[in-house]
Amino acid sequence: MRNIVPNFVLLLQSNVPNMRATICQGLAKLLLASHINSPLVLANLILIWFSPITEKEPLVRQPLGVFFSIFSRKRPGASEIIVNAVVPALKGLDEMSEDEMYFDINPGSVAKLLVSLIRHDIAETPTERFRTCSTHVKDDVPILNDPIV
Repeated sequence: MRNIVPNFVLLLQSNVPNMRATICQGLAKLLLASHINSPLVLANLILIWFSPITEKEPLVRQPLGVFFSIFSRKRPGASEIIVNAVVPALKGLDEMSEDEMYFDINPGSVAKLLVSLIRHDIAETPTERFRTCSTHVKDDVPILNDPIV
């Protein structure tokens, strides 16, 4: 299987939207199921997700958005794979020429994705964090919020 994965990664640059969507979903499933552990594959999925070319392709964007969220929370070792994928992708974006497929990707958006995937607590709302706190913290928060007279 490892011999065909690079071919699938090359097919991500296909001009056929349905092929691109199928390849993205297949690679995402392989990563999620721990059948492949390649930061290169994840980096390419991130670049495809941010690419202006796939802007009007919901069959690419929507499944990848769900995949990133699930992958970062449920896959053991995901943080290391994410960092090893995003950092080189950011460096590559900086070195791209104007005629390359991913030239118009905003590196700031990719960096924000890195932070949101690694630090789940930043993306959670305060009420979600409050529900997961211990009983003691739940008891203390109303006391601390009560104004001192």
